[in-house]
Amino acid sequence: MRRQAVANIPSPPGGEGKAEGIKAMSMNTNDNKIFSKTQLMQFLIAFFFTALGIITAYYTTIAGIKLDLSKKAESTMVNQLDKRLSNIEILLNKNFLTKDEFHVFSEDLQKRLARIEYQLAVINSQ
Repeated sequence: MRRQAVANIPSPPGGEGKAEGIKAMSMNTNDNKIFSKTQLMQFLIAFFFTALGIITAYYTTIAGIKLDLSKKAESTMVNQLDKRLSNIEILLNKNFLTKDEFHVFSEDLQKRLARIEYQLAVINSQ
């Protein structure tokens, strides 16, 4: 429909008529771009940085969640150890343990502490 309107434009005096209309039509179709190259580059750069920002926010959130979980796991383990040690102190104060029982218990406790240290090392390496 636009081509018909351009083709029906009267030619200026001394013009060729249809040849002028064709030139005008070809000039109009080349100038009807949605974006210029500069606008397209600006859009692509803005889109790239927006996508990069979204990806960065995602990975930062995931890292923060992992850090929070490791802190909670560590504090939970420390609290459990504190309770166990306080129970040991109570038992020692009441003299319910002999030396042999204490050595067996201390070896068992050392094994448990070694397992906890290993688990913390695994958590921190992730």
